[in-house]
Parts: sequence; structure tokens; C-alpha cells
Amino acid sequence: MTVDMPTDRYRAVVFSAPDRPLEVRHYPPPALQSGELLVKIRCCTLCGSDLHSFFGRRSTPCPCILGHEITGTALALPANEEVLDYAGNKLQVGDRICWSVMAHCGSCPRCLGGLPQKCVSLFKYGHQRLDEAAPFAGGLADVCHLRRGTTVCRVPERLPDGVAALATCAGATVAAALRLAGSIRDRAVLIQGAGALGLLACAMANQAGARSVLVADTAADRLSLAERFGATTTILAGKTRLDEVVRNVTDRGRIDVALEMSGAPEALETGLPMLGLGAVYVLVGGALPSRLAGVPMEHVVKNLITIRGVHNYWPEDLDAAIRFLDKSFDVYPFGDLVGEHFELEEAAEAFRSAATGRFCRVAVVPRQFD
Repeated sequence: MTVDMPTDRYRAVVFSAPDRPLEVRHYPPPALQSGELLVKIRCCTLCGSDLHSFFGRRSTPCPCILGHEITGTALALPANEEVLDYAGNKLQVGDRICWSVMAHCGSCPRCLGGLPQKCVSLFKYGHQRLDEAAPFAGGLADVCHLRRGTTVCRVPERLPDGVAALATCAGATVAAALRLAGSIRDRAVLIQGAGALGLLACAMANQAGARSVLVADTAADRLSLAERFGATTTILAGKTRLDEVVRNVTDRGRIDVALEMSGAPEALETGLPMLGLGAVYVLVGGALPSRLAGVPMEHVVKNLITIRGVHNYWPEDLDAAIRFLDKSFDVYPFGDLVGEHFELEEAAEAFRSAATGRFCRVAVVPRQFD
């Protein structure tokens, strides 16, 4: 349903602290500077990090506007200036787009050194302290104010808003992990964790020509879903011995590439010993404080194992995620990853629904305005 709203003030859901209720506030649109863009938000899916912030499991600058997996429509551009998407094409009002979780400067030592995701002046959507003068920096709002240095990609016509939103965090993060892992073709791949990250990793590894894709998780229903995303073997963690499965289903009894998506120290402790000579282990899920994990140093050293960490991603990873979803949309049930939909005023209910674990993602969809 289309609802008329005044375009001189827009809604934003403000998160002040885990023990305080969300508050809907109204702000005027920002004055756009060079290279910036104002976007009408079509859909924001709640990522695991949003839940960690909302429930107080991680430190978050407060007050803030949460949400960083977002799809929107270009609403306004700077006067007399072109703003380009990742492909170098001119953006126009009305274009359906998604964008990176962060903006980077492109000129600091980190950006020039191949670490734009750790830019010295990094601006990260959904993670910034609220600036009353330019508040729209998160997905739980009517609009989002895109800063210069944000990677913007057009959304292919056939991708639903919720699926495209997944690309901006989960999808691009998995693309980054596989980039660091190197070639997947004809290799035995272990994926630990079958949430949105793990399921997308399963599909990407399958499409990349992995010889076998093993997926481990503690939830049987997620493992059933993993089979629909290309898993060749599923392992119920805590009930089935990982080493026995690896020996039985891989050619050499060892894993070539492992992707840790759960963040559980136990996953690293059971997964790393399964890696064979020259294997690569990419850690993605461990972005929260946890107990120290035991690492079998001798196994790592003697088997020349490479361990890589992923946090945020490169601009090209978002483009790769969008292209993958478009290419594979008819192959895997991406739409099943996004469950219930809520309006902005129902954001607290959306967080509670997401916390049940019934869905990989729930979506907040602001009512449209003219």
C-alpha cells in the first residue's frame, strides 16, 4: 500500500541502549555534499550483528540507527553532479540499488595498502553514533544518507528486495571469504555454521565447482535447508563426529578449505585438525568476544595451513555477491532465507522474531511515501 508522507521529515528508529525501548523520531533530509546520495529504503534485513547490538551482546555506539543490510531506491542526488555506481554508470533518481556496509576514503595508507574495509576514516552504516545534523546512517529508517566512498550496485530486476539486501553483508562477506580461500574447484570444503552466511557459502562453493561441500551445524532444520543450497554432506555438530565423516566422504580424508561461520570456539577446535596439507581456513563468524580457542600449532605448522580472517569486505565483493545471486536465483531458494516482514514502528517485534531463530533473516519494510 502506498502511503503519502511529508518529504520534509522522515522517520528513523533510534536505538539508545539494550534496556531501553526503540524510539521513532522524525528528521529533515540532509543537505547532500559532493558524491553523496539520498536513498528511499525499500527493505532492511536484520543481520546477526544487529541482534547482538540490540540484546547487548556487543558494544555499539549509542544512540544510533541499526541496520546495514539494505535495498533502496535513489531519491535525490547532489545538484549538477554525477554519482556513479560500481560499474561506472551514472545513477539516476528511481534506480533500485544496494550499497556496501561502509564508506572508505580511498587515499589513506590502509585503503592504498589493500585494506579499504579498515579505512582510517571508515564510516559504517548501522554502526555510527547518531549525528542529529545528519542522522540517516542506518537501515531502520525511511531513508539512508549515502556518503562519498560508498560502493553502490544496481539491483537486478528479478531479485526481490530482501534477497538483494542479503548481498550487502552476508553475501559480500562470503564472497570475501571465498576470495581469500582461493580456488574452490575440485576441493573438499567444510562450512561450519548454517545460518545465512553458511548457506550462502554453501551455494557459492557448490557453484564454484567444489568436489564436496560439508556443512556442520547444531540445528537439524538448518542442515535440511543446507541440502537445498548444495551441501553434499551435512553433520549435526555435537551428535556426529566430524573426523569420522571427513574420513568417510573426502577423497584424502582431509579438508582443503574450511569456512568458519558460527563464531563458536568449539568449531575452530574441531575443524582445524581436519585440514590437510596446504589447506586454507577462513574465519568469519568470530566477531564477538568469546573464550580462547585451542589451536593445534604442530598440525598448522607441519601441514602449512593458512589461516585468514574476514571482517567487512572489498567493493568488488559486493559486486560479486550481487552477480552470484542474479546468476543463481533460479538454482537455490534464496527467498526462503527471509521470513517475516515488519513495519518501522514494529522494529522491536522484528528483533524478537529474529531472536527465535525460526528464520535466517526477518525484514523491516518501511511503508512507501511519495
